[in-house]
Amino acid sequence: MTTSEKEFKVTLRISSRVHSLLEIIDILGKKPSRGHEKGEVISAKSLTPRFREESLWFLESGISKNSSIDEHLLKITEFIDNNFDSIRNLTLIGCDISLYCCLTTFNGQGGFVLTNEVIKKFSALPVDIVFDFYSIDG
Repeated sequence: MTTSEKEFKVTLRISSRVHSLLEIIDILGKKPSRGHEKGEVISAKSLTPRFREESLWFLESGISKNSSIDEHLLKITEFIDNNFDSIRNLTLIGCDISLYCCLTTFNGQGGFVLTNEVIKKFSALPVDIVFDFYSIDG
């Protein structure tokens, strides 16, 4: 499978039903790639407004979607390693932390391999990993 037949996106997600987005930013010392505050309207286009039930802080890997899943994960691991104490503190005060890994394929099938290096790195981190798969038939 060529890289043009699949794309990856990895995002570190921190959520809290108790703490505000600004509190999460203060603890991490970093602004998110994007974020939302608890109580915000989810979609202004909706006829029946729904409101966010939690504050959300997102950090995207920031590398090309054509890069391997390992490259995306290692980029996020770099941030987690450099901010390990802050991330651990967020888990201790009730924040949920997870990694969202998205694979989009353009030919109906796709897959990936997580290297031993990546698995070892993530086994020591207080982070759940979520995988989403999308198939777009061309």
